[in-house]
Amino acid sequence: MSMKPSGTKTMWQPTIPVNQSIYESLGEQQAPLGTRLEVGDRCFFYAYVAESVSAGYIVTAPVVVGSHAGAIVTAASNGKLSKVITCTLGTLVTKNQYAEGYVIISTGGTSEGYAYRIKSHPAAATAATDLEITIYDELEDDIAATSELSFVPNMYDSVIVGSEVLGHPVGVVPCDVTTGYAWLQTFGPAAVKQVAATPAANVIRLGTTGGAIAIFDVTTNTGTALTGLPIGKNMNLAATAAEFNPTFLTIRQ
Repeated sequence: MSMKPSGTKTMWQPTIPVNQSIYESLGEQQAPLGTRLEVGDRCFFYAYVAESVSAGYIVTAPVVVGSHAGAIVTAASNGKLSKVITCTLGTLVTKNQYAEGYVIISTGGTSEGYAYRIKSHPAAATAATDLEITIYDELEDDIAATSELSFVPNMYDSVIVGSEVLGHPVGVVPCDVTTGYAWLQTFGPAAVKQVAATPAANVIRLGTTGGAIAIFDVTTNTGTALTGLPIGKNMNLAATAAEFNPTFLTIRQ
C-alpha cells in the first residue's frame, strides 16, 4: 500500500478565482461563460444552465436554430477588413443571443468557409434586413450580397439535457443545479449517471435524458450506438443501471 511522504499536503478545494463554488448554482453570473477552472486533477468550465439538472448528469450545447442558418439568413455586401456583418434574418433574435458564439459563412465565393467570433448584436425582428453583427476580428475577405450565413451559439450559454443523437456533450454538472450559472466538469474523476449497465473500463457516451451508456450497443452494435460522442470511460468497475459510477471524463481539458 502506497503512503504519502511525510509533510505532503493535498489541495482539495483551493480558492476559486470567482465567488462561486463548484458545488452551487447561482442566479447571478460570476464569471465570463467558458471560464476554465482547474481543481486538483479535475477541470471545469463556467456555463449558464437553462433548466434544472441533477448532479452527475451530462449537459449539451444549445441547439443550432434552423431559421438562423443556411439559406434562411443572407448577408448584404460586407467589405474586407470590416468588423460588422449586415444580414437579413429568418426569425427574430434577442439582444446578444449569439454573443460569444460564431457566424459561419456557409456560401459566398472567396469568403465561404470562415467562422468569426461574435462580439455583440442588437435584437431584430423576423425578416429584419438590417441586423448588424459585430465581430472581434476583421473580415478576411469581402462577403458578397446573398451569401448565406449560419449562427452558432456559445457552447456554454443555455446548456440543456440533450438527446443522445443530436446533443453535443459539454460537461457534467457536479451538483444539483437550478436554472442559472454553474461549473461543468469536463475532465478527471467524476460521478456520472448511468442509464444502462456498462462494462468496467468501457468507453461511454451520452445516452438518454442526460445519462451515460456504453459507446457500442453490446447486442447489435448498430443504430444510435454509433452516433454518440465519447465523453470518457468507466474506471475499473462495471456500472449498474441507474447508478452513478466512477468515471474518468475526457470531454475537454
